[in-house]
Amino acid sequence: MNPDPPPPSAPSPLPPPPPDSGKPTDNPIAVVGILVSLLGVITSVVVVGGFLGMVGVLLSAMGYKRSKLLNRGKGAAVSGIALGVFAILASTAFFFVYFTKIDGGPEIIRDGIATHSTNTEFPPQDDFISTECEAAGSSARATINLENKSPGPSVYIVTVAWETQSGGTTEGVVQSKLIDPGDPVTLRLFAESSEAIADTCKVTTIERSGLGILATQ
Repeated sequence: MNPDPPPPSAPSPLPPPPPDSGKPTDNPIAVVGILVSLLGVITSVVVVGGFLGMVGVLLSAMGYKRSKLLNRGKGAAVSGIALGVFAILASTAFFFVYFTKIDGGPEIIRDGIATHSTNTEFPPQDDFISTECEAAGSSARATINLENKSPGPSVYIVTVAWETQSGGTTEGVVQSKLIDPGDPVTLRLFAESSEAIADTCKVTTIERSGLGILATQ
């Protein structure tokens, strides 16, 4: 009688996955997360930066979870979370500084334009250059030209009013990016109402906020 054949040997264990090589291309969610978070940091001077930061944190967290399965992209995911949190905090700080400065004074009207700025040396109304009113398809559009004549970087919020065909008025609001001292800026705004009369646009309010330790601009 032939002896029983030897039992089959146990399969050799699978080799461990390679260490994280730092190549985020294997974890696209982590890459998108860090890019969105970075965009949030760049735009943190306006409120949208905070929203982009939150989206970046969410995507980066998903990328971090995925990195545990792929063993790829952990560094990018962690960086995306850090940048996203920074964008949220920076945007919140800018928002706080902006509105505490703008609402710090009573309404002051000059040359038919109102502001709440307490800066009497460099009033925001002096930054106004011109307004161009025109029709754009079925809408009315205003083009506002400003120049930052204050000594510090500033953000503008401009309100424009149009007369309407029904005898009333309609308004729209536009916000600028951060404008350096001496730099011009052109803002464009469409009327919210289809009844707006194109050639009647008029700037009614200019709010301007400085940053950091600068006085209200």
